[in-house]
Amino acid sequence: MTFHQLYKISAFGDYVDIEPSSENMVFLLQAFEEYNMVTSLYQELPFIQPYEVLTTQIAPLIPQTFPEQQRISLLTTDRHEQITIGTSRVDYAIVINDAVGLKRTHFHDYNMKTCKALNIIFEHFNKKSYRLALFTQSIISSSDDEQVEFFKKYNNPISIYKERVPQEWSLRSGIRCDINVNEAIEEINAITNISKSNFSRVQGEELLRMDGFSIDIDINTLAENTSSRFSGGALQSFADAALGIWDDIWSDLS
Repeated sequence: MTFHQLYKISAFGDYVDIEPSSENMVFLLQAFEEYNMVTSLYQELPFIQPYEVLTTQIAPLIPQTFPEQQRISLLTTDRHEQITIGTSRVDYAIVINDAVGLKRTHFHDYNMKTCKALNIIFEHFNKKSYRLALFTQSIISSSDDEQVEFFKKYNNPISIYKERVPQEWSLRSGIRCDINVNEAIEEINAITNISKSNFSRVQGEELLRMDGFSIDIDINTLAENTSSRFSGGALQSFADAALGIWDDIWSDLS
């Protein structure tokens, strides 16, 4: 059984000036009324961005230190969707609860919705991004026998681990390939991280404990290229191309 838990589209750039002023808060509240979102504030903690090339969960290449400050967030009334506007990245995250059996068309709809939303921000505040990313997090619930077969398929372990389910294991793979973004060739990272996972889900009034695999798929443009070349119109082009790669990866996994 598959549970897609998180979908997130991210755009990295300079958003320091999108401050939580009254003017900005009123504009965003009105602009995202159709999304049933309300504005709020969150505390962006001070951090140093390290030298990390592949994963977008630790961004970008050149180290910078940002002080703690308040930033703007938009959240749906059911708390399943959130836009955060940080100093160096804008994220639109969708937490998926009833997510068994999602099809590619669902993720295409998410692409359309999130890219349209981020384009509103890009156009109003005259912004561009130097790096784009699509990230999903999923869980596959499985029996012990299924875990053994899955482990054998995606690992080449030493003999002691071949006939029983390891208590913990993970496999991270990453490649680079080219995609077309607004008729320009972009080199991207396509990363898959699979790990054994124990998790819980609420079903009705019951808390279900399950075993299975956590699968993170992270598709992103290269951090080394810091040119602010992606306008709001490039978001949809990137998301559609990234979804094609995501679909190839997921088709094999499932």
